[in-house]
Amino acid sequence: MKNLIPTIFRAIAAAAGIAVIVLNVLGTLSIETAVTLMGIGLTSLAISSLHGEVTSKNDDWVMGRLRRYTA
Repeated sequence: MKNLIPTIFRAIAAAAGIAVIVLNVLGTLSIETAVTLMGIGLTSLAISSLHGEVTSKNDDWVMGRLRRYTA
């Protein structure tokens, strides 16, 4: 379950990037829309990255505590 959140946000970022490419090829993309979609994609990647850092730090803390009590 904890790997699901970063995967979802990476998928959102990929979808936003693909949408920009497709809309540009179709000739219906405005600059405002492109910037908004790229902002959504970048924000999604940042959230995914931050979630991974928080999760790994929490896991390290928990493992340290377990080692302390089991040793």
